[in-house]
Amino acid sequence: MKTFAKFTLVMGLVLSFLSANATSKNVVLSVDRFSQHDSLGFNFTEYFSYVLYKHLNNNDVVVYENEKKNYRIKPAQIERMQSKLNVYFTDANEILVHQELVEENGVYNVITKGFSIVKRREGNLQDICFGYIEYKDVENIMANNLVYTNAQGYFNLDLKRVVDNRFFGFDIYEFDAKPIANENRSEKLKTRYFENSITPGAEPIARERLITFDVNRNDNNGQMDAYFQVIENHLKNNQEEFFSMGGDKYFNFIFSAEDFKVSKIEVEEVVSVNGQKENSPKTLKIYINDNLALDAISVEEFMSWNLPNATNQEIVSVLANKNFNFFVKKINNQEIYEQNDNSMARL
Repeated sequence: MKTFAKFTLVMGLVLSFLSANATSKNVVLSVDRFSQHDSLGFNFTEYFSYVLYKHLNNNDVVVYENEKKNYRIKPAQIERMQSKLNVYFTDANEILVHQELVEENGVYNVITKGFSIVKRREGNLQDICFGYIEYKDVENIMANNLVYTNAQGYFNLDLKRVVDNRFFGFDIYEFDAKPIANENRSEKLKTRYFENSITPGAEPIARERLITFDVNRNDNNGQMDAYFQVIENHLKNNQEEFFSMGGDKYFNFIFSAEDFKVSKIEVEEVVSVNGQKENSPKTLKIYINDNLALDAISVEEFMSWNLPNATNQEIVSVLANKNFNFFVKKINNQEIYEQNDNSMARL
């Protein structure tokens, strides 16, 4: 837990919208950079400070001295602070999330008010607060910034969803304007006020991973050859479609059936990990002559191909089941270089 001697946070009360039987409490969450669990697949404090700083330099973010919002800090002032102290905005190792708990009829609604960006320093060095940023001022920025997640996390996860679902490790830093220095006290408060709370308008986190894998024609001892041949024949018999998929990068409009061979298929699929795993291929990228990539197509587009005996669905099902040799290239945003049990477990 944190100490509180170096600067004090003052919480504002916004109660005008509450009904007569509602009460509210102010709470500040501490999201420490070094306390984030690896299983999340990303570090909120690290990534959030990076995104904010990028938009701060573009003058897209308004920074105040503190949550009272009496004084606005200009980007040039932050730059001077960084140069003078040799500490940078992106070095922030703690995000303080200012929230309001509104109790109405026994239910707590969580309303996020803003964020303080903090650099805690060791020894006798004074901690640095780069300022306070209102949630509403960066809501769209958060919604439009997907988190870079490794193989352990979930894909298609934006910062707004992370904040609204409190999808990070945190302690209670301050509760009802009182510092919380005891970890047991923090855990009790989290259990009482957050376990069954509601964040109005929060979109749930889809527990899905994005997997990219290769199926090489020559790696399967002829097991997949019939499917490769069906795709190859289709492309050769439908030259216009072949060229529209990028074949014109490698061939002109006069070529023979011997000019190319489908050698590999790269599959991008979504794996849902909500309870029972479900694999859903989303895109296919066909390679010809070993390493010449055509443009990726959606599975829906592939299903529209006029393949003999409606082989399309069979091929998609075979790819989803993976009863063949394949090579995992990427899980979420993380490149995979070694095929080990950890990467296979996420398929």
